[in-house]
Amino acid sequence: MKKKFQVSLIGSSLCSEDVKNEAYKIGYIIGKKGFVLINGGRSGVMEGSAKGCIDAGGLVVGILPDYQFGSDNGYCSIVIPTGIGFARNIITAISGDIIIVVAGEAGTLCELSYSWIFKKVIICCSWIDGVSKDFAGKILDNKFIKEDPNYKIIDAKNLEDLEKYLDYYYSKFLNY
Repeated sequence: MKKKFQVSLIGSSLCSEDVKNEAYKIGYIIGKKGFVLINGGRSGVMEGSAKGCIDAGGLVVGILPDYQFGSDNGYCSIVIPTGIGFARNIITAISGDIIIVVAGEAGTLCELSYSWIFKKVIICCSWIDGVSKDFAGKILDNKFIKEDPNYKIIDAKNLEDLEKYLDYYYSKFLNY
């Protein structure tokens, strides 16, 4: 049995209801497609995306910074309490076949940097303010310039654009 396509969604733990609703829509698309959603298991975009994924019949893995099971947002199918605080960001970042960035602040930037270091496919939702808008289409550093001069963070300008990228990278995953 082949492993499922895993999507790590990173973003703000504190956000507006509008941003949380956008995260819900993204999570719903991920769940509807049968992909596994991985996130930090807490509030904000993590909660919104997890609820959307669950409502679509999907599977959500929450990577918690705490050591207790009960600190998740209530929409995680699988809860992994790490007890390592923000160090859990590396686990969230490298667990996805692709990374989606929704809004975000310093913690999200940390996860984005880990994703870059491990040369993950990173898709920033540039229609949402925060790290996702600030880093869409950017190159973080020259680490991969010789190996892959085209490697950069992908700019998804709207939900339709994001879904197109999800389908494209899923087809590459299937053919790997």
